[in-house]
Amino acid sequence: MGQQYLKDTEYSEKMQFIKMDLFDYLASVPTGSFDVINCFGFLYHTTRQVDFFREIARIKPKHVIIDTNVGKNYFWFGQSGLSKQPCLLLVTEDPKETRNTIDQDGVAFWPTKSFLEKMFQLINYDHHQINYRNQEIKNWTAMRDYKKGYRISYLAHLNNRNVSS
Repeated sequence: MGQQYLKDTEYSEKMQFIKMDLFDYLASVPTGSFDVINCFGFLYHTTRQVDFFREIARIKPKHVIIDTNVGKNYFWFGQSGLSKQPCLLLVTEDPKETRNTIDQDGVAFWPTKSFLEKMFQLINYDHHQINYRNQEIKNWTAMRDYKKGYRISYLAHLNNRNVSS
């Protein structure tokens, strides 16, 4: 599907699409293989967020772009301080739906914003959240999740200070 979208663009010869288990693939990739790793709409459909960040730390791309749903607004129990703690919120999904987890038990974790920021810090990446409110968006229909804080995006860059190879 991705190749169809890119076939008439300058990127058609620069992209490679591989269909396999993400974690098996990442484990097979040598350090320094990528300048940029994009992770869009995946981290909230797995229970392996820490494994993902460990592989990023090992591969050491210069840049990481992450777009994901977050568990921030799902703490309804009067414990607003809890949403500031780095944690993962357990959710269940129907694994028969192609857009959901592939794990048969349907278990997935949604990361909190503070979890993502802590993981970037631990793997030595400087990061900043994209603030879509500063983009002068007039029609939020397609961006409703971002406006409400259910979904966020980060740009992260390898901090070359104190990095050991």
